[in-house]
Amino acid sequence: MFSISRKTVYNDVSRAENEGSLEAKGGSGRKRKIGKRAGCLILRKVVQNPQISKRTIAQDLKQECDLIVSHETVRQAILRHRAFLVIQTAQ
Repeated sequence: MFSISRKTVYNDVSRAENEGSLEAKGGSGRKRKIGKRAGCLILRKVVQNPQISKRTIAQDLKQECDLIVSHETVRQAILRHRAFLVIQTAQ
């Protein structure tokens, strides 16, 4: 009738009884290596000097935040916040 398998319904009912909720479980997947403090530091450095290299930022993170990250991790953090960077560099 609803094109949902019986097993799916049984699993959902069982999970609702055991956990008291059908909400998605959080915490699965790899945790982010760059937190808020390090992310702000990266953004600040890019806004101050748009020509700074990713490797230089990674070295600065190691010195200032005691955080060892690769230049690719820095690149991903910059891409994640690119809308903010566009606004800041336009001002």
